[in-house]
Amino acid sequence: MKAYLISPSYVRVLARSILSPALQIQLTLAIGFFITGIVSVFYTLTPNPYPREESLIPFGFSVLSTLLFSVGYFIQRVDPPKQNISLRRGSWIVLIAWLIAISTSGLYFVAMQVPIPGHAGEFGFWRMFIDGLYESLSGFTTTGATILPSVEVFPRSMLFWRGLTHWLGGMGIAYLGVTIWKNFKSSREAVINSESESPDIVTYEHNEQARTSGLDFLKAYGVLTAALIALLLVSG
Repeated sequence: MKAYLISPSYVRVLARSILSPALQIQLTLAIGFFITGIVSVFYTLTPNPYPREESLIPFGFSVLSTLLFSVGYFIQRVDPPKQNISLRRGSWIVLIAWLIAISTSGLYFVAMQVPIPGHAGEFGFWRMFIDGLYESLSGFTTTGATILPSVEVFPRSMLFWRGLTHWLGGMGIAYLGVTIWKNFKSSREAVINSESESPDIVTYEHNEQARTSGLDFLKAYGVLTAALIALLLVSG
């Protein structure tokens, strides 16, 4: 049994059916960090009476997430997965995708010097990383809790990312990833059901139907987001 677990063929199966789709889901973070970088540039170029130091760090994390996605896509191209994976294997995909996502986001928070900018030496890397993981999980699970003693001291781009984690988590990191990535070859159904909070199992006739359902969800989500933005603008 032990020889089977560590055999090259078994490792290949795990890479093809679990690691590859989990890495491809990181496209969600790649896009999110890129948008955060655009926000950082916007606040850098926009006059503000209360300036906060912005940076290009989000673009770096967008590149990192894109590299992770590219590795997953490369594995898929070399060794295409089977679409009829089990719900159990779908759960492993979601678990690993989430672990990678919160770790990447946690490192971003470390780069932004959570919990207090300019005091990194007082906390140390691991304390900051744990705080970053907590802040990331709070967002991706839409919990809303925070360990930050004051959010006003951070760049607006970081606050945007912190808010965006809630937006991404509202739909689901994996659900959004398998929806926006058209060439996702693994079973979208298994991934969606594994991340869903509902006890009911959703079935689709084929993989593309699952993506169409996700796009409909994303459209409704986008309309609600636009409506809330409009209300905030009107309210001042």
